[in-house]
Amino acid sequence: MKIKKSRSHIVALTAALNQVQNLEGFKICYAVAKSANMLQPVIKDVQTAELQLKDYREARNKVIQKSNDGEAKDADKLQKELSAVDEKHKKVIDAFEEFMAEEIEVEVHEVAEENVPENITIDQMRAVEPLIKPEE
Repeated sequence: MKIKKSRSHIVALTAALNQVQNLEGFKICYAVAKSANMLQPVIKDVQTAELQLKDYREARNKVIQKSNDGEAKDADKLQKELSAVDEKHKKVIDAFEEFMAEEIEVEVHEVAEENVPENITIDQMRAVEPLIKPEE
């Protein structure tokens, strides 16, 4: 079954699926495992895109570390330095945010509603809900 979601949502869905590995029942477990595997190419793309933020993160961490070391005790000065780092890396940040917000179509393994365990928590249901075959 195909679903259309933002890359941010796909990352969250993958994390949620990894949290519900203790569900019981072959069909639901198969759908969770198969879907998590099917989403891995998106996760790899996101990880690759995150590499573009390396310089930005290092620059921010350097400013924060200076502050933690006592070099910048003034909160306003710290905020100005962080804002300057943000501004310097604005193009990369904006490109990454746009990339993560882009909706893409991905394939997941669907499962029939009757194969979802009765004793499921609300958090578990939220995780598997995108995999449940829509009623016709």
